[in-house]
Order: sequence, then C-alpha cells, then structure tokens
Amino acid sequence: MNAIILAAGEGRRLMPLTEKMPKALISVRGIPLLKNHIDKLLDAGFEQIAVTCYTHAEQIASFVKQNYLENDIVISRESELLGTGGGIKQAMSLMEGAEFLIINADVFSDIDYSELRKNISPKVFAVQQENGDFGIIDNKVNIDEDPTYTFTGISIINKAQVHAVHQTKFDYWKDLLKLLAQEGNLNAEIINSNWYDVGTIEVLEKLNHE
Repeated sequence: MNAIILAAGEGRRLMPLTEKMPKALISVRGIPLLKNHIDKLLDAGFEQIAVTCYTHAEQIASFVKQNYLENDIVISRESELLGTGGGIKQAMSLMEGAEFLIINADVFSDIDYSELRKNISPKVFAVQQENGDFGIIDNKVNIDEDPTYTFTGISIINKAQVHAVHQTKFDYWKDLLKLLAQEGNLNAEIINSNWYDVGTIEVLEKLNHE
C-alpha cells in the first residue's frame, strides 16, 4: 500500500499564516504537519508516498528534497487546483500499486498508521462528534442516519475506484466517497484516538499551548 498526502489547498481559514507558506508546513508542537505525516508513514513501512501541492508548491518540494532525499517521495504538482479527488487521481498516475492511504495534510492525530495498512478499500476513518458528517450502521457509512460521526480526512481507496470518475477536477467526498456510501459500499471504522482538524487558527493555537 502507498500513501498520498493532500497538501494542495490554499489554507484560507489559516490566513494570515498561509499567506507566505503552505498549510502543510505550519508547525504543531514544533514539527511541521507534513513532516509529522511523512515520518509516521515511513515508520509504518509505507514505501512510496506522494504529496499533492499547488499553493506554495516550491516550498513543499524544497522541504521534501531537503529532509527526505533518500526516500521515495513523489511531488505531484497541480498546474491548477484539481480538487481533492482530482489531486488524488493525478498523484496515483505517478505511482505504482492499487491500494492507497489518503491523508489530509492538515490533520493532526496520534493514530498509528501501521494499523491502517491492514485495511482494504473503500474505507473511511471517523471520530464520534456531535454535528458530524454522517452516521454509521453495521460498519458502513450511512448519509441518511443521524450525523454523529466526522470524517477524519483519512481513508483507503483503490486506484480503479478513483479512475472510474471521469472528471479531471472533482471532490473526493462529494463525487466519489458519498456516492459509494449511497450505494452501501463505503466501509467505516471509528477511531478512538486524539484527532484534530488543524484548519483554523483557534485549533492551531490550542494544540500549540497544550
């Protein structure tokens, strides 16, 4: 299994921090988010990792080159924003393998990535929260159920499932995962770990002052 880190977004909710740097290089507890993900993936035995980038792409490419020269890290640059799904599709075209772990760059957690390798697609990992994204029944995502689970931004998907979406630009959740859920084909696992969406200044400051 290979992995793709989604780091192409503009990080608008983290302005002004993201005005001059990509959100993936913002530090949580002294470590850039991107480094945290790559280190955990390498420790878990992932042999090939791709990082999608668009906003401040040169900074991401330079960071990877300086810190992971001896590792197989693919930089998937988008000439225009392709959406999360389009970004995954382009990155997959640069890599071998069929099963992929997908991770949003702005996620911070103590989830053990080696455990995620034991799963098969299509699957999303969720945490229980009020006002969530969906319900879960019999380990399947149910979008009609009371939404008490939040998508962590971590999932497993097969290359064939992504390439079945014919658009170049598309949203991973709305245009693929949600459709799989409507068909009853999207597996779900509840994560009992600390997890944060580092998408706002408030969450970032909370983490850095704990």
